[in-house]
Amino acid sequence: MSYSEKFYDLLFEMSNEYRHEILVSLSLNRKRITDLSKEFNLSTQEISRHISRLINSDLTRKDVEAYYNITEYGKMILTLLPEFEYTSKHSEYFSSHTSSILPREFIKRIGDLSNSALIDNVLDFLRLTENIIKDAEERVWILVDQFPLNYLDTILNSLRHGVKFKLIESTKRDFNAELQTLAAEESSALKHAMYTPMIQQKVLDHGGIGLYLSEKACSLAFPIKDGQTDYIGFISDDESSLQWCIDLYERYWEDTASRLEGQVDQIEFEDTRIADSYGGSIIVEGTDDPTVDAKIIQDAVDNYDEVILKGSFNIGTSTIYITRSITLRGEGRENDIPLTRLKKQGWKFPSTDYEYLMLIEEHDIEVTIENLHFTDWNNVCIGAGQGKSVYILNNRLTLNNILGRGIRFGNWGDQVIGILVAGEEEGCFPENVVVKGNFLDFGTYYMLGGFRPRLGLENSPDFRPNLLSHENCVSHGIIVKQILGKVRIENNMVRNLNAFCIWAMDCKESSEVLIKDNKIISGVYGKYAVNRPYAGYGILAHSHWEASIPNKGYSLEIIGNQIDFDKVNFCGIAVHGPIEGVKGSVKLNDGVIKDNDIHLEDGSVGILLYCCDGFEADNNRVSGKAYYGLQVIGAEKRRNIDLSSNMNLIENIDFSELEIKNPDAYSNERINNQTFAGHDNQSDTSHVWLNIFSKHNKVRIKVNEKIIDEGEDNKIEYI
Repeated sequence: MSYSEKFYDLLFEMSNEYRHEILVSLSLNRKRITDLSKEFNLSTQEISRHISRLINSDLTRKDVEAYYNITEYGKMILTLLPEFEYTSKHSEYFSSHTSSILPREFIKRIGDLSNSALIDNVLDFLRLTENIIKDAEERVWILVDQFPLNYLDTILNSLRHGVKFKLIESTKRDFNAELQTLAAEESSALKHAMYTPMIQQKVLDHGGIGLYLSEKACSLAFPIKDGQTDYIGFISDDESSLQWCIDLYERYWEDTASRLEGQVDQIEFEDTRIADSYGGSIIVEGTDDPTVDAKIIQDAVDNYDEVILKGSFNIGTSTIYITRSITLRGEGRENDIPLTRLKKQGWKFPSTDYEYLMLIEEHDIEVTIENLHFTDWNNVCIGAGQGKSVYILNNRLTLNNILGRGIRFGNWGDQVIGILVAGEEEGCFPENVVVKGNFLDFGTYYMLGGFRPRLGLENSPDFRPNLLSHENCVSHGIIVKQILGKVRIENNMVRNLNAFCIWAMDCKESSEVLIKDNKIISGVYGKYAVNRPYAGYGILAHSHWEASIPNKGYSLEIIGNQIDFDKVNFCGIAVHGPIEGVKGSVKLNDGVIKDNDIHLEDGSVGILLYCCDGFEADNNRVSGKAYYGLQVIGAEKRRNIDLSSNMNLIENIDFSELEIKNPDAYSNERINNQTFAGHDNQSDTSHVWLNIFSKHNKVRIKVNEKIIDEGEDNKIEYI
């Protein structure tokens, strides 16, 4: 018998429904003639006739116990038959629709779709397809000619619930006609859908197939003969249909080299902002459109472990909220400046509520923000209120100036802050707060000294800008507050700040604060923020400033910083004990101020120790011109809290290039035993001043340098 004769005989034998059903029955278990007769309600003679034909075709055989079994050949034939069953069952559909665009192996497996249901009503098919998106909990994969605008609201709602999408569209897609008819709100929604990293997007000439696939169900529509997409097709939730659709989608998504019938075609990332996704990471490219950028960044940080931002982003009036552990970084640097740029714009001024460009606010998360260039914001650029650890690394925060921005902070003017890590009152960040390698400049256009000129009056230490009339804002660089764990503020460049450049306050007893190797340079006039006596501070540390619960102090080291102010009345480094005097609070103890270089062109005091005990101020340099090189100042006891300054060690301070300013009208009017020494309206200035509330301090000073010692049992050693 020839090959062709055997093939046609096989088709003839399998064309009989009884023989086909008998073969299926035997594939389940072996049976005798009488068993089959009862199962099919046929006579034993009729069953015997069919069995004989199946034996002659090598599809069945009889064993020694008179049972009939399916052969391995028979099993193979049954495996191949579902493709014929499926297509013949839907012959009318496949007469008008083509499957030739499918990769060959999927046509051979088309019987896997046998349990799918043909929906030949367009409205029903569209509704059931939309339900696949609605019911998805994890993912939706879509293969279409162009973005399905009719499902836009459903897709956006699924995105809000954390469903991740993949979208393959045709290279021939064209949205222009549809976009022209969309309302502004719809257009914004479409842009979000087109740019969000929750929808990974690729384009490919896939020939009109429509495929929607979730973890639960799928819908599949074949194109009609001319290649146009049709809107009737198959719906299924069974495992084999779902797997067939998964395999097909992954073939289109990944294997573009052998895309269709041997043709070679390369996926192009045409008109898409999402370049790639891999292993919990996502690259997101900015649109510089505030209706889109905030949403796509928020989608990314809500769902990926690493988010890489590329290009320029404008988040408008929005805030990016980080509530999970994540690394958020920019892509690339040029001339040591991050290439990725972010800005917040469009706020109302003056503001009475805290505003953030980016805010970390969830316990037990670890967050890294690095290599981003922030170019505009209102109140706080990077904020962190809750978390386990935060790393803010190698970012650039720049403002042309600080006019017309900030939060109205009581009677102290409008406040602008670069980096604010402020735990809850009980304390947050029990592990690490690292602010390292950042560049901050809040006066890149300050050509006139920081605010509107006042005919030279701003050069007088008596001059104060009218902050309540918004003549200027008060700017702070890096603030850490109420931290439980280790704090490292290192290697930052802070420029053109007018209040507190680096400020640590209210950290907890378990906290270890290191402020090291930062460069602080300002050519702008200070703002005498929050009623402080100095125009501004390079580094300021408080044991207790504003918390309503007592603070027990924290470990503090200020080492190797370079500070340079060229405007009037600045203070280089200041360390403060409790300011508010909350009962139970204590002073800062046993800290280190070492190897710092402070230059004040026309300053007030180089280093200030206020209500502190046991500090070591060693090997620092103070140059320029100031009323005082160093002060050790205590205060009267308040609320039964000892506020004297005791047992501090001052040595190896280089005052060789410091000019001590002579007393003047400004200093004479402010004699108070804390800001200026003196009596009877005559102030006194010096290299070192220990006031009347200082005790048991040790100072080593050169014989040609002036010291004012008003304290008790202080030891002065001349060298």
